[in-house]
Parts: sequence; structure tokens; C-alpha cells
Amino acid sequence: MTTVSEAINKRHSARAFLEKDVDIEIVKNIIEIAKQAPSGVNTQPWNIYVLYGDARNKLVTEATSRYDQGKMDGQEYLVYPKEMPDWYKERRRAVGWAMYGAIGIEKGDTEKMMAQGRKNYEFFGAPVGIFITVKNCVGPNGWGHVGHFIQNICLSSMEFGLGSCLQESWSMYPETVKKIINYLIINKLNAIDKKIASLDKKVQQGAAANKPNKKNDKPKADPNKVYDIAEAGSIVLGNPNAKVSIVKWTDYQ
Repeated sequence: MTTVSEAINKRHSARAFLEKDVDIEIVKNIIEIAKQAPSGVNTQPWNIYVLYGDARNKLVTEATSRYDQGKMDGQEYLVYPKEMPDWYKERRRAVGWAMYGAIGIEKGDTEKMMAQGRKNYEFFGAPVGIFITVKNCVGPNGWGHVGHFIQNICLSSMEFGLGSCLQESWSMYPETVKKIINYLIINKLNAIDKKIASLDKKVQQGAAANKPNKKNDKPKADPNKVYDIAEAGSIVLGNPNAKVSIVKWTDYQ
């Protein structure tokens, strides 16, 4: 089993994934583990949206289409500061050229850079995309708590033999992401409404089937049944096989 230290040291953002489905139950398990992340007064200021299958593909189609047209939604927050100190610029440039160099893209090769950038919006081939949003009411402190949660996702994934990639690039398409997520939520709610309606119909039918007929509320006597009401020591008068037996009580004197 992978230790915590090994997971921390080996974790990296993968940018190429196998064409292999991931069991969604494993993803749910990873999220449950990640939710143990610390947050101030246990606020847990995050929402999680997991996209896979048709939902994931729909978002990829929408995002890559906009990317190919050179369109972006506009950022809701700054990914990189407007004014970058020298040390920040140096690290950003170094990691950027190191990544391009690793896949054979040289400086100035704009076409290949754009093609590689497009892969961000294909999740680099990963079958599952997870979006984490932050509650609007929380400040920088809450963002830090969300960072704890995201790190837990990355480390927990390794225990199940899965890689991960933290993608700031999706910050360029907030409205596109919201559009797909809202579409999925509405579809999910509609499906729930239909299920409830179906269950309600079954309940109503069940109630109708068990509702007594008011016209036949009084039970009918069975004409073939003999009602024998004999008591010990009493005198029975009449035919013992009569439809109704008559009992006469005697008084001891």
C-alpha cells in the first residue's frame, strides 16, 4: 500500500491518461476520504461536481469548440497576479518550457503550443473531470480550506492507482462549465420529479385497489353457514341444522 510520504513525493499533474473507464464508486470513495480535510469551524466551503460519460463529453465539445474559435468566457478571479515579481515569472517560465520541452515542443512553435493547450479542455483524455467550486461568502481563508480538500483528492487517488491533474485552465471558461453543470442538475431534478410522480401514481393505484366499495360496505351473510350459539346446560329449541340456532336460557330455582 502507498504510504502518505510516498504519495506526497510521487504526486504530479499527469497530462496523458489511458483510454480506460474509472469505476464511479471509486471516485465517490475518494471524495468521501478527501472530505476529511480540515476547514475552519468545519465549514467545508466547497461544492463538488463530477462529470463522466455523456456529461463529460458534452463539456469537452462545448469548451473545445469555443477554444477553436478563439473565444473565452472571461475569468471570475485572477489565476496569475497582474504584477508578477521576478521570482514568480522565473518559476512560471521554467515549468512552462520544461513541460513543452518534455513533449518536443520548441519555443516559437505556436501551432503545437495551441494544440497542446487544447488538450486541457479534453481533460488530457481522462474519463472523469471533477470541478470544485468555492462558496461566494468565504474569503482567502476559505480558499485555503478548499486547497486542503483538493490535495486530499490527489493523494487519495494514488491509493487506487489513479493519476490526477490540477487544471487552472478551466478558469477561462466559467460560464461554459456552469452551463453544462446547470443543464445536468436540471436533468437530474427532472428525472427525480418523474420518479416521484411514478411512485405517487403507484401509491394512488394501490390505495384505490384497497379502498372499500361504499355500495357494499355491509358484509353479506353466508346463506350456507349455520350459526350455532349453544351454551353448556342450555336448552336448544328447533332444528339443530337450522340456518340460525335459537338458544333459550333457563333460570335455576
